[in-house]
Amino acid sequence: MKSASDTILAYLEAWNENDAVKRSALLNRCWAEDGIILNEREQLNGRASVEARIASFRELCPHDRGRLTSEIQVCGNWFRFTAEVVRPDGSRYSQVLDVGEIDKVFHEDVA
Repeated sequence: MKSASDTILAYLEAWNENDAVKRSALLNRCWAEDGIILNEREQLNGRASVEARIASFRELCPHDRGRLTSEIQVCGNWFRFTAEVVRPDGSRYSQVLDVGEIDKVFHEDVA
């Protein structure tokens, strides 16, 4: 069984992946078909919408990389972490706090 951390790391890897086939495989490992992203700018409903949003970002910023700036904290089926995006020159932007819910299938080893 995958750990919650493995699942979340696959999600982060998807945001850093330029290859569409690899990115899709990563999202299939970690994102529910009907999973939602909601933030102050947009709401993405479903894995296909998330995949399209990541593809758009990768087209605009193919060399930028997301990286964790905190540990991944898990409590029951909830998680949180902080991250940022780094340009090739080392400058940082888009500091984020991600909070989400993990499906039971992904967190059986966390209880």
